[in-house]
Amino acid sequence: MSHWSALQILIGFYAGTLVVNIIVSSIQYYSERNPVQRMLLFYWLGIFVTALVNQLVKDFDLAMVLVGSLGTFVSQVILGQFVTKARGVRFALIPLLGTFALCAIVSWILSLAGLGFAVSAFPAVFGAALPGFVSCYLVLKKREPPLTSTQKMFLLTFLVMSVHYLDWSYFKTQPQLFMVGMVIAFGLLHVLSILAAMLANEHALLTRNQLLEKEVRARAEELASTKEQLLESNKLATIGRMAGGIAHELNNPLAILSLNVEQLQRFAKKGILSVESVLKESSSIEKVISRIAGITSSLRNVARDNATDERRFADLRTVIGDTLPFCAERMKGLGIEFQTEMPAHACPIVCNSGALSQVTMNLLSNAIDAVADRQIKEIRLCLIQKENSFEISVEDSGILDQAILSSIMEPFFTTKPIGKGVGLGLSVSRSLAEAHSGKLYVDTTADRTRFVLTLPRLPEVGAQDV
Repeated sequence: MSHWSALQILIGFYAGTLVVNIIVSSIQYYSERNPVQRMLLFYWLGIFVTALVNQLVKDFDLAMVLVGSLGTFVSQVILGQFVTKARGVRFALIPLLGTFALCAIVSWILSLAGLGFAVSAFPAVFGAALPGFVSCYLVLKKREPPLTSTQKMFLLTFLVMSVHYLDWSYFKTQPQLFMVGMVIAFGLLHVLSILAAMLANEHALLTRNQLLEKEVRARAEELASTKEQLLESNKLATIGRMAGGIAHELNNPLAILSLNVEQLQRFAKKGILSVESVLKESSSIEKVISRIAGITSSLRNVARDNATDERRFADLRTVIGDTLPFCAERMKGLGIEFQTEMPAHACPIVCNSGALSQVTMNLLSNAIDAVADRQIKEIRLCLIQKENSFEISVEDSGILDQAILSSIMEPFFTTKPIGKGVGLGLSVSRSLAEAHSGKLYVDTTADRTRFVLTLPRLPEVGAQDV
């Protein structure tokens, strides 16, 4: 086989490789519509047109220099933008375009001076290959995130190809070396075609991952916002129950106050207002006022701590005690037998007492609803101090369906009729318990319905610190 025939076959393989890469790049781009894959398609189209025109221009003159260098410059710019875009680096075109124009003018001047083709063409070829060196430098300069294996291999191949462009003007005038140059170019082009497709796919995957991460963050923010709304909704529901409890709790002492005042007024009108009667009635009034003060103090404690996330030392007995008045009148009205069992000593804990009051009230309200229509109406609240934790349990004589245990603490799950519950109490209570490094669960081993709240102890804190 002659040298010319071998060269023709090699050129055919070269052109065939370009056509295959154009087809593959077209399919990838039209399926993904990724800007990096679009650049890769333009690159192979530019290389193909440049190779075709380069074969048509046979004379070693300025026209060949301009055609060859311009085509190389365009392909280098596109490939440089491809690799910098995949890496997230800014690629400035204008300075490179100005440099290439200056190098082309130098080649034109050297050509007019009568210097040989290899010498006069070199400045233009250098200006054409320059985008490859610049883009490789920009990519390597960005150290974060680290380069992947595909990016490293692609950069090495791109850099070697950019260096190989510099010998074009010399190999073009040496028929015995031009075949070697074509083999090198074909080998680099073949490797580059494989790595470019890998890099494009890698960038497409990275883009998808970034979109997914962005969507996950947006969903997480949405969930956090929804959680806050759920907490606020449950707080409002709790405040509503508290308001009802306060109204019932204040009615009796206010009625007693009214009777005492009427009694004093009657004594005054009859003129029999003695010191003894005044002291007796005023003593009764003081007791009622003290009872009302206790109710308002409990309300103030719950409302103050429930308004913020601030945590402070508190006695867990007091936290529970502040909640009980808001449920006591309702239980009394329904004829519910209510028992409490708490330690005689202080139970120190660092907490948001308003949040724990909210949990306690939710558990008591659910227990009241569970036994309201039953013949046996019993609720028992216990506070037990264990070695490493406190345990608050609310047990009632109601019946809990075992089939709903797995869903009972899910948001919006409720067995109550429409209008009597939205299914937020237990889910919010569990969140508040977990926020205190605690746990809220149903004791499935108990004979009755029993909800348990466990909270970590602070053994190093004494009762005197509370």
